[in-house]
Amino acid sequence: NLCEHEIAERERRRLGRHMAEAQLPKGKTLESYNFESIAGINKKKILGLASGEVWINEGMNVLIFGPSGVGKTHLAAAIGEKLV
Repeated sequence: NLCEHEIAERERRRLGRHMAEAQLPKGKTLESYNFESIAGINKKKILGLASGEVWINEGMNVLIFGPSGVGKTHLAAAIGEKLV
């Protein structure tokens, strides 16, 4: 159906625009993060943060702490990508 195609195309362009505006690092997704490489990272909790259901609706912040090289930037970008 032409109308369905137009709706899908507008959604695709909207998503592309939001991703470009977010300026997130390329390739840093939850699917590409190795949760087994760092002890103490709870995949279920990270996936919950990526849904944004609770903390965004309540106006809360997410802080990510840890030493260099543990994937903080990767996780932050991946959560942002899912929220967009």
